[in-house]
Amino acid sequence: MGAPHSKGPESPKNGYPRKLVFVSSENEAYYNREEVTKLQVLIEEATRARLDSPESRFITPEGGVIDRLGSRFHHVLYGRRGSGKSSLLRHMEKARRSDGDLVAWADQEVFMSLDYPDVLVSTLQEVLRQFSEQCRELAPEDDRSWLVRRLGRRPDSEHQHVAAELMKASHGLGRLKALPSESEVVWSSSVASEETSDGGTKVGAGIEREGSRLSWSRFSSSAARRSTEADLSHKFKATKAGHLERAIPDYRELMVRATSVVPNAFVILDDFYRLTDEDQPRIAGYFHRVFKDTAVWIKIGSINYWTRLYSGSMSIGLQAPHDIRELSLDRGLLDFQASKVFLEQILSALSSEVGVDPDRLLSEGARDRLVLAAGGVPRDYVGLLGEAIEVARNRGPSSKSGSEEGV
Repeated sequence: MGAPHSKGPESPKNGYPRKLVFVSSENEAYYNREEVTKLQVLIEEATRARLDSPESRFITPEGGVIDRLGSRFHHVLYGRRGSGKSSLLRHMEKARRSDGDLVAWADQEVFMSLDYPDVLVSTLQEVLRQFSEQCRELAPEDDRSWLVRRLGRRPDSEHQHVAAELMKASHGLGRLKALPSESEVVWSSSVASEETSDGGTKVGAGIEREGSRLSWSRFSSSAARRSTEADLSHKFKATKAGHLERAIPDYRELMVRATSVVPNAFVILDDFYRLTDEDQPRIAGYFHRVFKDTAVWIKIGSINYWTRLYSGSMSIGLQAPHDIRELSLDRGLLDFQASKVFLEQILSALSSEVGVDPDRLLSEGARDRLVLAAGGVPRDYVGLLGEAIEVARNRGPSSKSGSEEGV
Protein backbone atom coordinates (compact mmCIF):
# COMPACT_ATOMS: atom_id res chain seq x y z
CA MET A 1 0.00 0.00 0.00
CA GLY A 2 1.12 3.60 -0.66
CA ALA A 3 1.85 6.09 2.13
CA PRO A 4 -0.89 8.60 3.10
CA HIS A 5 -0.39 12.22 1.96
CA SER A 6 -2.34 15.46 1.56
CA LYS A 7 -2.65 17.72 -1.48
CA GLY A 8 -0.94 20.73 0.19
CA PRO A 9 -0.06 22.60 3.35
CA GLU A 10 -3.10 24.93 3.26
CA SER A 11 -5.67 24.67 6.04
CA PRO A 12 -8.68 22.44 5.49
CA LYS A 13 -11.98 24.04 4.68
CA ASN A 14 -14.53 24.58 7.44
CA GLY A 15 -11.90 23.74 9.98
CA TYR A 16 -12.24 19.95 9.47
CA PRO A 17 -9.02 17.93 9.12
CA ARG A 18 -8.25 16.79 5.57
CA LYS A 19 -9.10 13.12 4.82
CA LEU A 20 -6.06 10.94 4.30
CA VAL A 21 -5.93 9.41 0.79
CA PHE A 22 -4.08 6.11 0.24
CA VAL A 23 -2.44 5.96 -3.16
CA SER A 24 -1.69 2.46 -4.50
CA SER A 25 0.75 1.59 -7.19
CA GLU A 26 -0.17 -1.18 -9.61
CA ASN A 27 3.31 -2.64 -9.17
CA GLU A 28 2.48 -3.26 -5.52
CA ALA A 29 -0.44 -5.57 -6.34
CA TYR A 30 0.37 -9.16 -5.34
CA TYR A 31 -0.64 -10.59 -8.70
CA ASN A 32 2.03 -8.45 -10.40
CA ARG A 33 4.86 -10.16 -8.57
CA GLU A 34 7.45 -12.17 -10.42
CA GLU A 35 6.63 -15.39 -8.57
CA VAL A 36 3.00 -15.16 -9.71
CA THR A 37 4.23 -14.94 -13.31
CA LYS A 38 6.24 -18.10 -12.68
CA LEU A 39 3.06 -19.71 -11.35
CA GLN A 40 1.28 -18.89 -14.63
CA VAL A 41 4.06 -20.59 -16.59
CA LEU A 42 3.99 -23.59 -14.26
CA ILE A 43 0.22 -23.90 -14.65
CA GLU A 44 0.58 -24.11 -18.43
CA GLU A 45 3.33 -26.72 -18.18
CA ALA A 46 1.54 -28.82 -15.56
CA THR A 47 -1.73 -29.25 -17.43
CA ARG A 48 -0.33 -32.31 -19.23
CA ALA A 49 0.82 -35.40 -17.35
CA ARG A 50 4.42 -36.50 -17.85
CA LEU A 51 6.41 -39.38 -16.42
CA ASP A 52 9.12 -36.98 -15.17
CA SER A 53 6.70 -34.70 -13.29
CA PRO A 54 7.83 -34.00 -9.69
CA GLU A 55 6.22 -36.26 -7.12
CA SER A 56 5.29 -33.19 -5.07
CA ARG A 57 2.70 -32.21 -7.68
CA PHE A 58 0.76 -35.44 -7.32
CA ILE A 59 -2.25 -35.25 -5.00
CA THR A 60 -3.73 -38.61 -4.02
CA PRO A 61 -7.47 -38.76 -4.75
CA GLU A 62 -9.86 -40.01 -2.12
CA GLY A 63 -11.49 -43.43 -2.05
CA GLY A 64 -8.43 -45.64 -2.48
CA VAL A 65 -8.45 -45.26 -6.28
CA ILE A 66 -4.65 -45.27 -6.54
CA ASP A 67 -4.31 -48.54 -4.60
CA ARG A 68 -6.95 -50.31 -6.67
CA LEU A 69 -5.51 -49.01 -9.92
CA GLY A 70 -2.11 -50.51 -9.14
CA SER A 71 -3.51 -53.92 -8.21
CA ARG A 72 -3.24 -57.09 -10.28
CA PHE A 73 -6.53 -56.88 -12.13
CA HIS A 74 -7.80 -55.22 -15.29
CA HIS A 75 -9.17 -51.71 -14.70
CA VAL A 76 -10.71 -48.87 -16.68
CA LEU A 77 -10.30 -45.41 -15.14
CA TYR A 78 -13.09 -43.04 -16.14
CA GLY A 79 -13.04 -39.27 -15.86
CA ARG A 80 -13.82 -36.15 -17.83
CA ARG A 81 -11.07 -34.44 -19.79
CA GLY A 82 -8.75 -32.73 -17.34
CA SER A 83 -9.93 -34.76 -14.35
CA GLY A 84 -6.47 -36.24 -13.75
CA LYS A 85 -6.70 -39.69 -15.38
CA SER A 86 -3.35 -39.47 -17.14
CA SER A 87 -1.64 -38.02 -14.05
CA LEU A 88 -2.90 -40.91 -11.95
CA LEU A 89 -1.85 -43.48 -14.56
CA ARG A 90 1.59 -41.85 -14.83
CA HIS A 91 1.94 -42.03 -11.05
CA MET A 92 1.05 -45.72 -11.13
CA GLU A 93 3.52 -46.29 -13.97
CA LYS A 94 6.33 -44.68 -12.02
CA ALA A 95 5.53 -46.64 -8.86
CA ARG A 96 5.32 -49.97 -10.66
CA ARG A 97 8.52 -49.48 -12.62
CA SER A 98 10.35 -48.61 -9.39
CA ASP A 99 9.18 -52.01 -8.08
CA GLY A 100 10.82 -53.76 -11.05
CA ASP A 101 7.64 -54.37 -13.08
CA LEU A 102 7.25 -53.84 -16.81
CA VAL A 103 4.93 -51.00 -17.80
CA ALA A 104 4.07 -50.13 -21.41
CA TRP A 105 2.28 -46.86 -22.19
CA ALA A 106 0.28 -46.65 -25.44
CA ASP A 107 -1.49 -43.36 -26.10
CA GLN A 108 -4.42 -44.28 -28.34
CA GLU A 109 -4.75 -40.72 -29.61
CA VAL A 110 -1.52 -41.31 -31.57
CA PHE A 111 -3.14 -44.17 -33.53
CA MET A 112 -6.73 -42.89 -33.71
CA SER A 113 -6.62 -42.18 -37.47
CA LEU A 114 -5.54 -45.71 -38.40
CA ASP A 115 -8.05 -48.25 -39.64
CA TYR A 116 -8.48 -51.60 -37.99
CA PRO A 117 -6.40 -53.77 -37.75
CA ASP A 118 -3.50 -51.32 -38.23
CA VAL A 119 -4.45 -49.52 -35.01
CA LEU A 120 -4.13 -52.83 -33.15
CA VAL A 121 -0.86 -53.72 -34.90
CA SER A 122 0.63 -50.33 -34.00
CA THR A 123 -0.47 -50.53 -30.36
CA LEU A 124 0.80 -54.08 -29.91
CA GLN A 125 4.09 -53.17 -31.60
CA GLU A 126 4.57 -50.26 -29.18
CA VAL A 127 3.81 -52.46 -26.16
CA LEU A 128 6.32 -55.15 -27.19
CA ARG A 129 8.99 -52.56 -27.98
CA GLN A 130 8.71 -50.92 -24.55
CA PHE A 131 8.69 -54.28 -22.77
CA SER A 132 11.84 -55.25 -24.67
CA GLU A 133 13.69 -52.07 -23.74
CA GLN A 134 12.74 -52.38 -20.09
CA CYS A 135 13.81 -56.04 -19.97
CA ARG A 136 17.26 -54.96 -21.18
CA GLU A 137 17.39 -52.26 -18.51
CA LEU A 138 16.58 -54.85 -15.83
CA ALA A 139 19.24 -57.31 -17.04
CA PRO A 140 22.27 -57.93 -14.78
CA GLU A 141 24.95 -55.26 -15.10
CA ASP A 142 27.53 -57.67 -16.55
CA ASP A 143 25.12 -58.53 -19.34
CA ARG A 144 24.67 -54.86 -20.28
CA SER A 145 28.34 -53.83 -20.32
CA TRP A 146 29.93 -52.19 -23.33
CA LEU A 147 32.36 -55.11 -23.63
CA VAL A 148 29.55 -57.61 -24.14
CA ARG A 149 28.07 -55.43 -26.87
CA ARG A 150 31.48 -54.75 -28.45
CA LEU A 151 32.45 -58.41 -28.62
CA GLY A 152 29.02 -59.40 -29.84
CA ARG A 153 28.86 -62.14 -27.22
CA ARG A 154 25.44 -63.72 -26.83
CA PRO A 155 23.98 -62.57 -23.51
CA ASP A 156 23.55 -65.21 -20.85
CA SER A 157 20.72 -63.69 -18.81
CA GLU A 158 17.12 -64.60 -19.38
CA HIS A 159 16.30 -60.88 -19.36
CA GLN A 160 18.31 -60.38 -22.53
CA HIS A 161 16.91 -63.48 -24.21
CA VAL A 162 13.36 -62.32 -23.51
CA ALA A 163 14.21 -58.78 -24.66
CA ALA A 164 15.52 -60.12 -27.95
CA GLU A 165 12.37 -62.17 -28.57
CA LEU A 166 10.12 -59.23 -27.73
CA MET A 167 12.01 -56.93 -30.08
CA LYS A 168 11.92 -59.55 -32.83
CA ALA A 169 8.13 -59.76 -32.48
CA SER A 170 7.90 -55.96 -32.49
CA HIS A 171 9.89 -55.75 -35.73
CA GLY A 172 7.64 -58.41 -37.25
CA LEU A 173 4.59 -56.30 -36.46
CA GLY A 174 6.32 -53.33 -38.08
CA ARG A 175 6.67 -55.32 -41.32
CA LEU A 176 3.08 -56.50 -41.05
CA LYS A 177 1.88 -52.91 -40.71
CA ALA A 178 3.51 -52.02 -44.04
CA LEU A 179 1.52 -54.69 -45.90
CA PRO A 180 -2.00 -54.19 -47.28
CA SER A 181 -4.86 -55.33 -45.05
CA GLU A 182 -5.62 -58.14 -47.48
CA SER A 183 -3.28 -59.75 -49.98
CA GLU A 184 -3.30 -62.73 -52.33
CA VAL A 185 -0.73 -65.41 -51.57
CA VAL A 186 0.24 -67.81 -54.35
CA TRP A 187 1.78 -71.19 -53.60
CA SER A 188 3.15 -72.83 -56.77
CA SER A 189 5.03 -76.07 -57.13
CA SER A 190 6.65 -77.79 -60.09
CA VAL A 191 7.97 -81.33 -60.60
CA ALA A 192 10.30 -81.98 -63.53
CA SER A 193 12.12 -85.11 -64.73
CA GLU A 194 14.73 -85.70 -67.43
CA GLU A 195 15.48 -89.05 -69.03
CA THR A 196 19.04 -89.48 -70.30
CA SER A 197 20.42 -91.70 -73.06
CA ASP A 198 22.23 -93.96 -70.62
CA GLY A 199 19.11 -94.60 -68.63
CA GLY A 200 19.95 -92.11 -65.91
CA THR A 201 17.50 -89.52 -64.70
CA LYS A 202 17.54 -86.08 -63.22
CA VAL A 203 14.61 -85.24 -61.01
CA GLY A 204 13.93 -81.78 -59.61
CA ALA A 205 11.19 -80.08 -57.65
CA GLY A 206 10.57 -76.48 -56.76
CA ILE A 207 8.21 -74.56 -54.53
CA GLU A 208 7.59 -70.90 -55.11
CA ARG A 209 5.82 -68.49 -52.76
CA GLU A 210 5.32 -64.83 -53.61
CA GLY A 211 8.23 -64.73 -56.01
CA SER A 212 10.83 -66.61 -53.98
CA ARG A 213 11.95 -70.04 -55.20
CA LEU A 214 13.25 -73.08 -53.35
CA SER A 215 14.31 -76.15 -55.35
CA TRP A 216 16.17 -79.44 -55.05
CA SER A 217 17.49 -81.91 -57.65
CA ARG A 218 19.32 -85.23 -58.12
CA PHE A 219 21.73 -85.63 -61.05
CA SER A 220 23.24 -88.39 -63.17
CA SER A 221 25.45 -88.24 -66.25
CA SER A 222 23.74 -88.11 -69.62
CA ALA A 223 24.41 -87.39 -73.29
CA ALA A 224 20.89 -86.70 -74.48
CA ARG A 225 17.85 -85.70 -72.45
CA ARG A 226 14.08 -85.68 -72.72
CA SER A 227 12.31 -83.62 -70.13
CA THR A 228 8.81 -83.34 -68.80
CA GLU A 229 7.46 -80.81 -66.29
CA ALA A 230 4.21 -80.34 -64.43
CA ASP A 231 3.15 -77.19 -62.57
CA LEU A 232 0.73 -76.96 -59.68
CA SER A 233 -0.43 -73.76 -58.01
CA HIS A 234 -2.82 -72.72 -55.29
CA LYS A 235 -4.05 -69.23 -54.43
CA PHE A 236 -5.65 -67.99 -51.22
CA LYS A 237 -6.27 -64.67 -49.50
CA ALA A 238 -4.41 -63.68 -46.33
CA THR A 239 -5.43 -60.84 -44.00
CA LYS A 240 -3.69 -58.98 -41.20
CA ALA A 241 -6.59 -59.73 -38.88
CA GLY A 242 -6.23 -63.44 -39.61
CA HIS A 243 -2.51 -63.29 -38.93
CA LEU A 244 -3.10 -61.55 -35.58
CA GLU A 245 -5.60 -64.21 -34.55
CA ARG A 246 -3.23 -67.04 -35.42
CA ALA A 247 -0.42 -65.30 -33.54
CA ILE A 248 -2.26 -65.07 -30.19
CA PRO A 249 -0.66 -68.27 -28.76
CA ASP A 250 2.80 -66.98 -29.73
CA TYR A 251 2.22 -63.60 -28.07
CA ARG A 252 0.83 -65.29 -24.96
CA GLU A 253 3.97 -67.42 -24.73
CA LEU A 254 6.04 -64.23 -24.99
CA MET A 255 4.07 -62.66 -22.13
CA VAL A 256 4.60 -65.77 -20.00
CA ARG A 257 8.33 -65.61 -20.64
CA ALA A 258 8.43 -61.88 -19.90
CA THR A 259 6.67 -62.28 -16.56
CA SER A 260 9.03 -65.12 -15.64
CA VAL A 261 11.85 -62.58 -15.26
CA VAL A 262 9.80 -59.75 -13.70
CA PRO A 263 7.07 -59.82 -11.03
CA ASN A 264 4.28 -58.32 -13.15
CA ALA A 265 3.65 -56.40 -16.34
CA PHE A 266 1.12 -53.64 -17.03
CA VAL A 267 -0.22 -52.23 -20.29
CA ILE A 268 -1.69 -48.70 -20.07
CA LEU A 269 -4.01 -47.70 -22.91
CA ASP A 270 -4.59 -43.99 -22.33
CA ASP A 271 -7.14 -41.81 -24.16
CA PHE A 272 -8.98 -44.97 -25.20
CA TYR A 273 -12.09 -42.97 -26.06
CA ARG A 274 -10.24 -41.58 -29.10
CA LEU A 275 -10.77 -44.87 -30.93
CA THR A 276 -13.97 -45.62 -32.84
CA ASP A 277 -16.85 -47.45 -31.19
CA GLU A 278 -16.23 -50.46 -33.44
CA ASP A 279 -12.50 -50.67 -32.70
CA GLN A 280 -12.68 -50.28 -28.91
CA PRO A 281 -14.13 -53.74 -28.02
CA ARG A 282 -11.98 -55.49 -30.64
CA ILE A 283 -8.74 -54.02 -29.29
CA ALA A 284 -9.70 -54.49 -25.63
CA GLY A 285 -10.79 -58.06 -26.34
CA TYR A 286 -7.62 -58.92 -28.27
CA PHE A 287 -5.34 -57.76 -25.46
CA HIS A 288 -7.50 -59.62 -22.95
CA ARG A 289 -7.07 -62.87 -24.89
CA VAL A 290 -3.32 -62.36 -25.27
CA PHE A 291 -2.87 -61.65 -21.55
CA LYS A 292 -5.30 -64.26 -20.22
CA ASP A 293 -3.76 -66.46 -17.51
CA THR A 294 -0.57 -64.41 -17.51
CA ALA A 295 0.70 -61.80 -15.06
CA VAL A 296 0.02 -58.94 -17.48
CA TRP A 297 -2.69 -56.46 -16.52
CA ILE A 298 -4.59 -53.91 -18.61
CA LYS A 299 -5.19 -50.35 -17.36
CA ILE A 300 -7.41 -48.17 -19.56
CA GLY A 301 -7.93 -44.41 -19.24
CA SER A 302 -11.09 -43.13 -20.90
CA ILE A 303 -14.30 -41.08 -20.72
CA ASN A 304 -17.30 -43.07 -19.56
CA TYR A 305 -19.93 -42.05 -22.10
CA TRP A 306 -17.50 -42.30 -25.02
CA THR A 307 -16.29 -45.81 -24.21
CA ARG A 308 -17.52 -49.19 -25.39
CA LEU A 309 -15.39 -52.03 -24.05
CA TYR A 310 -17.78 -54.87 -24.84
CA SER A 311 -19.90 -55.71 -27.88
CA GLY A 312 -22.70 -58.09 -27.04
CA SER A 313 -23.61 -58.63 -30.67
CA MET A 314 -20.09 -59.86 -31.47
CA SER A 315 -19.35 -61.24 -27.97
CA ILE A 316 -15.96 -59.59 -27.92
CA GLY A 317 -14.25 -57.21 -25.54
CA LEU A 318 -14.05 -56.78 -21.79
CA GLN A 319 -17.26 -57.04 -19.81
CA ALA A 320 -17.51 -55.25 -16.46
CA PRO A 321 -17.34 -56.33 -13.69
CA HIS A 322 -16.40 -59.87 -14.75
CA ASP A 323 -13.39 -59.11 -16.95
CA ILE A 324 -12.57 -55.55 -15.89
CA ARG A 325 -13.37 -53.25 -12.94
CA GLU A 326 -14.45 -49.64 -13.28
CA LEU A 327 -12.91 -46.72 -11.36
CA SER A 328 -13.99 -43.08 -11.60
CA LEU A 329 -12.51 -39.63 -10.99
CA ASP A 330 -15.75 -37.79 -11.82
CA ARG A 331 -16.24 -36.23 -8.39
CA GLY A 332 -17.80 -33.07 -9.86
CA LEU A 333 -19.71 -30.79 -7.47
CA LEU A 334 -21.84 -33.40 -5.72
CA ASP A 335 -19.61 -32.89 -2.69
CA PHE A 336 -18.55 -29.29 -3.13
CA GLN A 337 -16.37 -29.08 -0.04
CA ALA A 338 -14.45 -32.26 -0.87
CA SER A 339 -13.86 -31.02 -4.43
CA LYS A 340 -12.70 -27.65 -3.13
CA VAL A 341 -10.23 -29.23 -0.71
CA PHE A 342 -8.80 -31.47 -3.45
CA LEU A 343 -8.42 -28.64 -5.96
CA GLU A 344 -6.82 -26.32 -3.42
CA GLN A 345 -4.32 -29.04 -2.56
CA ILE A 346 -3.30 -29.03 -6.22
CA LEU A 347 -3.00 -25.23 -6.17
CA SER A 348 -0.96 -25.34 -2.96
CA ALA A 349 1.45 -27.88 -4.46
CA LEU A 350 2.02 -25.76 -7.57
CA SER A 351 2.28 -22.51 -5.59
CA SER A 352 4.89 -23.89 -3.22
CA GLU A 353 7.24 -24.60 -6.16
CA VAL A 354 7.47 -20.91 -7.02
CA GLY A 355 6.91 -19.36 -3.59
CA VAL A 356 3.37 -18.02 -4.09
CA ASP A 357 1.00 -17.60 -1.14
CA PRO A 358 -2.48 -18.72 -2.33
CA ASP A 359 -4.13 -16.85 0.57
CA ARG A 360 -2.76 -13.56 -0.74
CA LEU A 361 -3.50 -14.40 -4.34
CA LEU A 362 -7.16 -15.42 -4.00
CA SER A 363 -9.92 -14.05 -1.82
CA GLU A 364 -12.26 -16.51 -0.13
CA GLY A 365 -15.10 -15.64 -2.48
CA ALA A 366 -12.84 -16.10 -5.49
CA ARG A 367 -11.88 -19.56 -4.25
CA ASP A 368 -15.50 -20.71 -4.21
CA ARG A 369 -16.30 -19.17 -7.58
CA LEU A 370 -13.24 -20.77 -9.14
CA VAL A 371 -14.33 -24.25 -7.99
CA LEU A 372 -17.84 -23.68 -9.34
CA ALA A 373 -16.62 -22.34 -12.69
CA ALA A 374 -14.30 -25.31 -13.13
CA GLY A 375 -17.01 -27.82 -12.26
CA GLY A 376 -14.57 -29.57 -9.96
CA VAL A 377 -12.23 -30.47 -12.88
CA PRO A 378 -8.52 -29.96 -11.95
CA ARG A 379 -7.29 -28.88 -15.40
CA ASP A 380 -10.11 -26.36 -15.77
CA TYR A 381 -9.45 -25.12 -12.23
CA VAL A 382 -5.78 -24.24 -12.76
CA GLY A 383 -6.46 -23.04 -16.30
CA LEU A 384 -9.12 -20.59 -15.12
CA LEU A 385 -6.80 -19.40 -12.37
CA GLY A 386 -4.11 -18.53 -14.93
CA GLU A 387 -6.66 -16.59 -16.97
CA ALA A 388 -7.99 -14.81 -13.86
CA ILE A 389 -4.49 -13.61 -12.99
CA GLU A 390 -4.13 -12.12 -16.47
CA VAL A 391 -7.55 -10.41 -16.22
CA ALA A 392 -6.61 -8.91 -12.83
CA ARG A 393 -3.37 -7.54 -14.24
CA ASN A 394 -5.16 -5.92 -17.18
CA ARG A 395 -7.80 -4.47 -14.89
CA GLY A 396 -5.44 -3.22 -12.22
CA PRO A 397 -6.40 -2.08 -8.70
CA SER A 398 -9.86 -0.52 -8.43
CA SER A 399 -12.04 1.04 -5.76
CA LYS A 400 -13.15 -2.45 -4.76
CA SER A 401 -11.71 -3.45 -1.41
CA GLY A 402 -8.82 -5.86 -1.75
CA SER A 403 -8.44 -5.42 -5.53
CA GLU A 404 -4.86 -4.34 -5.09
CA GLU A 405 -4.02 -7.54 -3.22
CA GLY A 406 -5.69 -10.59 -4.70
CA VAL A 407 -7.44 -11.94 -7.77
